[in-house]
Amino acid sequence: MTFRQFAIYNVLRNRRIYIGYFLSCVCAVLISFIHCTLAYHPYFSLEIFAELGVNATSNTDIKAFFQLAQIFIMVFSFLFILYSLNTFYNHRKQEFTILMVCGMSWFQMKRLILIENLLIGFLANLVGIGIGLIFMKIILLISESLFLLHGKMEFYFPIEAIKETSITFTVLFILVSLFAIRKSQFLGLVNSGEVPKTESKRSMWLSLFSIILISLSYIAAFYLKFTIQNGTGFLFTAGLFITGIIGTYLLFTQLIFYVIVIIKKHEKLFLRKTNLLTISELSYRMKDNARAICLMSILMAIACTTIGVVSAFSSTTKIYQVPYAFSYTSYKGNVNEAAHISQIKKYLNDEDFSYTMISPIRIQKHIGKSYYSYSIVSTERMQNDVEIIKLSDYNKCSKELGYPTAILKSEEDSIIIPSKKIEQLDSKDVLQKKFKKIELKSDSVHLNLVGKTLLFDHALSPLDGSVAVVSDSVYYKIKDSRTLKTDITPYAEYKFYIRNWLETGEVSKKLMEIMTPVDTRYLDKKPENLYTIDSKIYIKLTATRGSAVQVIISVLVGGGFFTFTMGFLYFRLFANIERENKQYQVLLNLGLTKPELKKIITQQIGILFMIPLIIAIIHSSVALLSLQYLLFSYYYVHLPLLKTCIILFGCVFCIQIFCWMIIRRSYLHRIFQHMYE
Repeated sequence: MTFRQFAIYNVLRNRRIYIGYFLSCVCAVLISFIHCTLAYHPYFSLEIFAELGVNATSNTDIKAFFQLAQIFIMVFSFLFILYSLNTFYNHRKQEFTILMVCGMSWFQMKRLILIENLLIGFLANLVGIGIGLIFMKIILLISESLFLLHGKMEFYFPIEAIKETSITFTVLFILVSLFAIRKSQFLGLVNSGEVPKTESKRSMWLSLFSIILISLSYIAAFYLKFTIQNGTGFLFTAGLFITGIIGTYLLFTQLIFYVIVIIKKHEKLFLRKTNLLTISELSYRMKDNARAICLMSILMAIACTTIGVVSAFSSTTKIYQVPYAFSYTSYKGNVNEAAHISQIKKYLNDEDFSYTMISPIRIQKHIGKSYYSYSIVSTERMQNDVEIIKLSDYNKCSKELGYPTAILKSEEDSIIIPSKKIEQLDSKDVLQKKFKKIELKSDSVHLNLVGKTLLFDHALSPLDGSVAVVSDSVYYKIKDSRTLKTDITPYAEYKFYIRNWLETGEVSKKLMEIMTPVDTRYLDKKPENLYTIDSKIYIKLTATRGSAVQVIISVLVGGGFFTFTMGFLYFRLFANIERENKQYQVLLNLGLTKPELKKIITQQIGILFMIPLIIAIIHSSVALLSLQYLLFSYYYVHLPLLKTCIILFGCVFCIQIFCWMIIRRSYLHRIFQHMYE
């Protein structure tokens, strides 16, 4: 037998322990390969998506995000592999010491570890990339759907992705081997694996401190908005994160053992059937796996929070949308206003689009000098703009939507369409009272509008503020009065409502090619640049592409974290299986039945799986709720967290149960196989 064959047989002999580590490595390779495949896709190598300002997500940005996520995965893969190998070699110190007693040199020991690692790394690369190639078409179809790029992300053979992934992970496994070899020089004596188990040392003060730290981090999370106002939000968030980690660590290393002691003192529960063995052994299991379970809980909390936030924001972008297909704003001095409006109408007519052009008058709550000649002196919480549109334009849109036309009996009557943000503030009854009267004042006009009807969740609901539909005569009265003001900088708005706005992609592309607006804050006051234009389909594409990148990265990175946590627990369980097998054999000899032993093992493994999941769900729920509170306090944006959390935590729970069943079955099979050999 050659030395290389000896190293290969070493891996095969320990395959049951290595399998969890191997599968986690495969998952890391697969996730990294998917990121590379998307980053190197020919579509993202071309700058074909028109940017719409600083917030647009171009192809270059998307490619950079995928590459950044790949680096993130590589860092955590390195830490995971290093931790797993150090723990694994620590459990193999008897074997290594025997080999050295038999004459193996330190150089041969290092070579043995390096060959074993490279073998596992080569197989992980092969399997991970192979699985990625098999499911590559499905991955591209899912990405197409998320990015709204139907038919554009064609199948290609990712040579660059294969090269980069295989080389990167080969280097990673070599580096990990070198680090592990340095640690292996401190291996113990032959009998070091036979140290008897002792109960964990407990500190009442550290246990109380864990409760205090976690409670403080939970409470302080809801005061984040005050620190943001003071400019210390980042430091405060970092402090919360560190406090939560320390509290979680003390929970698993101190507090949980006090809970076990309390359970032991409850004799009816502790002495019932096999609970005595289950709870007593659980104390030792928790001691052996406390750090691994703590790490599991933290990684799962981060993964759940990240996926939850991204999913909630993705749902929010679908809810909060502008109602108009095109919005053109012309500032004072724009000499191309008439030509641009004619051009928009021409393109829409050429493509046979049925549209309604609305020119709303925007009125802002008066705060010092503003662009507006009116101020709202009505409800105390109505701080946003009001758009005044005439009844005839509203009825044209209603006809397009299939709604009945409206009639206003007097000049004071109006129809109010609040935005979805305002709808989140109060109940419908409260809003009915608050919009009952809106007073508009200027030097020459004083109007009291009565909100006869409030329309909720309407197709014309603005992104922010509210819409007031008034009679045509009142509209022109306000407009004529507004034009008399000369001490402010007025602007005109033209909005085009199109029912089938999703089909306006080609028109939008043509308009964006001939109109290149500049942000008015940085203008040199050239008349040809004093305008802005927005396209609903482009805004949707920008938001969708941005959220799609976040969803893909968060799901893949979160899935990687979840796989790492399962690898931690699988490895910890099977690393001590030889010692535990002897213990279970003694219990069977003393009269414990096989079904009772199965029940004890099932309960213990179930607790090890469920405790970190429960803590992670609690941490994640608090983080998501505090974020919802923060956004609602600042922007009146309501994240749809309930549905998101139910789906997210439900999926995580099902995956956890599935993994628990597989590991339990494998563990029981291994235990009973050893007993009857």
